[in-house]
Formats: sequence, C-alpha cells, structure tokens
Amino acid sequence: MTPKSLLLALVLTSAAFIPACDASETAEVATANFVAEVSGAVMGEVSGPGLIRFTPPYDANFGTRPGYFFVADDSGVREIGITFTIPATAQPGTYHLVSAHPIDAGREFEVRIDRSLKDRTDSFQFNTEGEITIDAFPAYGNNVLGNRVTGSFEFSTQDRSGNQVTARGSFDFRAR
Repeated sequence: MTPKSLLLALVLTSAAFIPACDASETAEVATANFVAEVSGAVMGEVSGPGLIRFTPPYDANFGTRPGYFFVADDSGVREIGITFTIPATAQPGTYHLVSAHPIDAGREFEVRIDRSLKDRTDSFQFNTEGEITIDAFPAYGNNVLGNRVTGSFEFSTQDRSGNQVTARGSFDFRAR
C-alpha cells in the first residue's frame, strides 16, 4: 500500500468512527438520572445526569475537616441546580437535612439550590428542613467510580432574604 493510500484509508476509517463517538456521548449527557421539581420563590424542573465527588479530610486553622461527598444534578452553570453535602460516613438510610455552619461542612447532611440569572447566582441554603433517603452509596470516597448512587429527597430551604423554595425528587446513577 502506498503512503497516500494508507493515509486515505486512515482518514475514511476515522470519519466513520467520529459520528458514533458523538452519538454515544450525546446520549449519555441527555440521560436524566437526577430529577426534581422545585416550587416557591423559584419554580422549575431540575434534570441532569447526576454526579458525585469526594473531598478528602484535611487540616484547617480551626481543626481537622472531615471528608465528605457532593451529590448534584450536574456541574457548572445551570438555570436551577441542587447540590447535597453528605458526610463520608454515610450509609443507606434516611437523614435530616440541615443548614450547618460553614465550619461544620461535611459533618451534617446539607443541601443548596442555586438559580443562575445572567451574571449572578441566587443560593437557597438557610433554615433547611426536610429529609434525604439514601438507598445505595459508595462505601469509600477514594474510589467512587462505577458505584451506584440512589436516593430520594424532599425539603424546603430559604435564601438570605427569607424567600423559600421546596424541592422533591430522586437520583439514580453510577459514578463516573
């Protein structure tokens, strides 16, 4: 085979695989494995692939910070987003959601709703009341890849001005 023929064969083969790669990636992103209905001061639907991240324990000026997980509908800027902070010791069960002091991050089950508006984000994370039920969760933070994360939630929370939102939803995805 001549170098030109080899190059042509490589280009044609690559062109055949590119659409297949794009299609599977699009299908994965379009899957909604974290869904919720939000009402009150903010109204809308939350729908995303679901994600989990672990923040390991570390020493801070005020003592040792425990490790903890973030579970959210997605990452980045989105119209309405929900993010849970879950202690590293979490196991399947039902837990009360609270508004913990920033120094206590990772020690309590917390939740925050963010609404993005043009150049600002409004956060609702005060006076939180409600529950999260965890049905399946990684046992260890250092290796979450492939672990199933499943649960449901119902809660209300407020912004700094006292505007309240209520959310109800569920999540069921594998950590990537």
